Amino acid sequence: MDIPRSWLGPEAARKAAITATILALAVIAVPLTTSFWALHSETSEALSQLGIYRAEMDLKPKLEAELAATKARAANGTGLIVADDSALAEAELQRDMKSLVENNAAEVRSSQTSSKKAVGGLEEIAVQYDLSVPITRLSPLLYAIESHSPYFFIDQAAISGGLAWQSPQIGKKQPEPKLDVRLTVRAYRWSAK
Repeated sequence: MDIPRSWLGPEAARKAAITATILALAVIAVPLTTSFWALHSETSEALSQLGIYRAEMDLKPKLEAELAATKARAANGTGLIVADDSALAEAELQRDMKSLVENNAAEVRSSQTSSKKAVGGLEEIAVQYDLSVPITRLSPLLYAIESHSPYFFIDQAAISGGLAWQSPQIGKKQPEPKLDVRLTVRAYRWSAK
């Protein structure tokens, strides 16, 4: 079988070479163009995200300064127990409570600490007390606890008549009746680091 000569002429060869070149460019150029636009889109997105990160990093010193100022205000707050750790805060609460109780002619029969818990950057210190309080000194004692600085909060209280509430003996001066008081006192300490 013979191939016609007109197909092998210089014009036909040139057309075939141009067609082959165009096809080769199309096969190479289309994926390259698509890849370029995808890379351009990813680069633009990455630069946008980098701008956001840089803006957040620029805010970091300002936010750290505000946090330090907030911590200092909270640590120096008059309503909080200022102590380096829980044990010292607990000891301060017990010392102050003992003073309040004694100033009101009462006595601490027992005290028991409760588990400490964190409440939003604050540590709650709680101590349960069993007290013996003269009946006329109960109100001043409760007021002294509630108005104390740093702030003390009476969480639970149970009050009952003491054993001395016996029938009076005629002619003898009776001692002031005492109440048995069980109460839980809470205070707070700044604990956020």
